[in-house]
Amino acid sequence: MIPDPYKKTVSLPVKVVDGKLKFFYGGDLPVMEDGAIGELIIPEFYITNDYRLSLICRETKQEFLSEGTLLMARLSPKCKDPTEQFLKKMKVFPPVDGLFSEIRLESELSINFRGTKNPELLNCTCKIPALPDVAAKSVNHAFTLLSEKFEIHRRSHTTNVFEQVYYQNKTNRWVKLSEHRNELFRDFEYELICLCKSWWFINDQRSRLLWACCDVKSSKNITVYGVSQDSRVVSENYFQSVADSTNWLQQNGYQKFTNNEAKQGRMPPFPPYKKPDGILELYWYQG
Repeated sequence: MIPDPYKKTVSLPVKVVDGKLKFFYGGDLPVMEDGAIGELIIPEFYITNDYRLSLICRETKQEFLSEGTLLMARLSPKCKDPTEQFLKKMKVFPPVDGLFSEIRLESELSINFRGTKNPELLNCTCKIPALPDVAAKSVNHAFTLLSEKFEIHRRSHTTNVFEQVYYQNKTNRWVKLSEHRNELFRDFEYELICLCKSWWFINDQRSRLLWACCDVKSSKNITVYGVSQDSRVVSENYFQSVADSTNWLQQNGYQKFTNNEAKQGRMPPFPPYKKPDGILELYWYQG
């Protein structure tokens, strides 16, 4: 088996000094390779920008799978089924060893997106053919019940159902629930990326609120999109530096969107941003 280079992690305690992250024990943080991704976990009250905090903590619930959907829980190949009715082998993608048992959704299954935290599945009534007299209150509960019945060799019967429970996608492949979660989360995360960009605003001659979004594709390739409050892209201007784009915006009467405007109820338009020839895709630039 190829070792997973991301399995081992290190905790880097930090503190903010003059607006910059410093190593808690003194000096700068250890030098890290470009592209390193991690998490900084801090109490909410340290974030002074209410608008950014509201985006980071924004929760939204949406349908994940519809009532009646059949799920398959992957259990250990060591499992034994005396009746030979409720455990079976099946072809899943990517291929993996195991025995599978049915879970059927008796109500709509919803997912809760919790800002930058991991999404979570909400409660939903589930029917388990292998346990006809038991009503499961969630997919997690259903898996635990199946594990307790068939995986008697395990000490713990909880799991990450996004990785251990499968559904049939549009191409009729049996894939992990995590695949569907990731599809939905990409849209939610894209909204966060868009709304965390540099936004400017102005009232035009007819007192309509217009917005400008700075899309930094690279340090020398910046596009300023004019966006109406109803998310229509009305203009595009191109610049070779952030300073040039900022000067242009200021000269044309735009004001930088700040936490103060958010407190007054003024908010940038939400994506998708509609262009005459399609939908605008904004970039996430790491400079």
